[in-house]
Amino acid sequence: MSISNILHMAYTGLSASQTVMRSISNNVANVNTEGYGRETVSLQALAYGANNGGVQVAAIRRVTDKFLESAVYAANGDAGQYDKMAEFHSRLQGLIGSPDSNSGLAARLNDITSAIADVTADPADAVRRRAVIDSVQSMTDEISRISSDIQQLRADASNQIVETVTTINSLLERIHSLNPLIVRENMISGNSGGLQEQRAQALQQLSQLIDIRTEEADDGSVQVATTTGVVLVDQTLRQLEYLSPGSAAPETNFSQIKIYNLDPRTNQKVDTGTVLDGDIRSGRLKGLLTLRDQQLPALAEELGELARQFTEQINAIHNASTAVPPANALTGRQTSLATSDPLHFTGVSTFAVVDANGVIVAKSTVDFDALGSGTPISALLAQVNADLGGAGTLSLTNGQLSFSATNSGNGVVIADDETNPSDRGGRGFSHFFGMNDLIVADQTSNYNTGVQGSDAHGFTLGGTTYMQVRDASNRLVGDYTLTVAGATFDDLLTQLNDPAGMGRFMTFSLDAEGQLISTPKPGYENADIRVVSDTTNRAGTGTTISSFFGVGHSVKASAVTGLGVRDDIISDPYKLSLAKLDTGAAIGETALGTGDQRGAAALRDFANAAFTFEAAGNIASLSGTLSQYLGFVLGDSAIMASQASASSDDAKALLSNVTKRRDDYSGVNLDEELSNMLIYQNSYSAAARLMTTARDMYDTLLTVIQ
Repeated sequence: MSISNILHMAYTGLSASQTVMRSISNNVANVNTEGYGRETVSLQALAYGANNGGVQVAAIRRVTDKFLESAVYAANGDAGQYDKMAEFHSRLQGLIGSPDSNSGLAARLNDITSAIADVTADPADAVRRRAVIDSVQSMTDEISRISSDIQQLRADASNQIVETVTTINSLLERIHSLNPLIVRENMISGNSGGLQEQRAQALQQLSQLIDIRTEEADDGSVQVATTTGVVLVDQTLRQLEYLSPGSAAPETNFSQIKIYNLDPRTNQKVDTGTVLDGDIRSGRLKGLLTLRDQQLPALAEELGELARQFTEQINAIHNASTAVPPANALTGRQTSLATSDPLHFTGVSTFAVVDANGVIVAKSTVDFDALGSGTPISALLAQVNADLGGAGTLSLTNGQLSFSATNSGNGVVIADDETNPSDRGGRGFSHFFGMNDLIVADQTSNYNTGVQGSDAHGFTLGGTTYMQVRDASNRLVGDYTLTVAGATFDDLLTQLNDPAGMGRFMTFSLDAEGQLISTPKPGYENADIRVVSDTTNRAGTGTTISSFFGVGHSVKASAVTGLGVRDDIISDPYKLSLAKLDTGAAIGETALGTGDQRGAAALRDFANAAFTFEAAGNIASLSGTLSQYLGFVLGDSAIMASQASASSDDAKALLSNVTKRRDDYSGVNLDEELSNMLIYQNSYSAAARLMTTARDMYDTLLTVIQ
């Protein structure tokens, strides 16, 4: 062996030992770096033909276990999802308050009961009347506040989705840019450990935001996809896009998360046609979507159903009662009915004009059964006005019924027969038209229209309703544009049930109360209807098909919008209706008295009455009191908060466990690193000693030659 060969082999030993020690130094420096995977250096012998040539670095690898890395990604995604959900539910519980709070919904419902019990003892007392009005207004204010808070939380979730998508895009860009650098380093030097570490850190951050799975190619590049297989990173850079509306209401249709390819030459986005919403299984993004599209809307629906029954039952009692003295005029809500529409009422109602002393001036008692269900509303108006003989006028204008006394000193009352009350869609005449509602709202809370399939639909031909069907993950399942045609409601049902349209997803029908029922077909149980636009118009009232029948995902939650006590009753507590008309009194006889407390007694009893609540949110249809249903609403909110908190704790514990197992395998062990350092220090020293010996041999040889 020549001296030059000895020098070369010693040099390779020095270089290899130096590379290993540099890797050891890097490991030691990152002993406290979370998720750091230690480097290992593989050495191999150099040979030239049959001759040995020293040693060389074969590869520098980052120590990882793919199974443990995948487990960390999965646990990280769950932790990110449930941590975000627990955060929002904690905020919501703070907004709702404790069930035993003196200012919560339960306490306010109790305040109403107490105030009504007090006023029953003395209906003429203005202070007690005011207490009833204030307690009802306080209840509606609290329901509205919580509903508004829920929508604000949905808006916050939507805005945080924007922030999360922005961070995801940044990480995808980072991973995409590191891939070619790692490939190049592997080809040139075989040392891409530092770049791989940067990519691993980016992947771990990404796994907290969205569920991922990775696949590493032979050249060292990595492909990233969701666990459902939607590719996020390969040779093409992909970016997500989500446009938040900024604010939220029950009817808000949130945009979907779209995936775009980024053209490497122009940097322009190219739509892939892929929507990500339904392909996310965990991560912070999943938590925010679940809150925005499922859990918070469920609570809003439950609160809306509570508000609906609360409003309906109080208004039913208030419409069956009257103030003393009665109002000079009553004006109902928008029903969208025209005078040509059939009555479809049964039972008996009395329309009376009374003076300031409660004496009947004129009255008309209508037997709807004798009049006939198909008789037009115009016939009722004509009969009542004829019976009143000019003392009062009943009219229907632009969908709103009004009843007024001609003499400004008189008042008007609509009362049902005690044994055979009027009924259409489950409500009495005054209640159906909203003639004497105590609580008003921007939107009706009852869609029992009372129409029948054979009735003329009354919508202007050619008007359109554009509807989308989306699943629980906000994915677009299908859409349909209804263009008004035909003449009857049955014709509209035929259009809706078109197998090529909405009939693909659900079946539509009218029940006995005139409510539009949509029954999902198999596979679409979790789908709902989103009304995107509606230009239809019924009888010139401006009422659309969707608002007439309550079509759309926001109907129940929207019952809270604008909820409150009627303004004129707030201004004058004596307009609170606590008495009842004596329908048997003849003209000239007293039918009202200031001491009458029958209306107040009916209000008192409603708190303990059982009502049928429709299915809403996570609560199935049930029969119970308002207090019992409120308990279910508060309980559901508490359960979701508890589950989110427990899931967050469990996910964090699992993450800690799998992270420890991963770090035990791929993390830095100081004892091992220091041991290796001693070995390669000695190896370096030996190679250096060998070089010194070779140099001395050269020096001796040169001296001899000289």
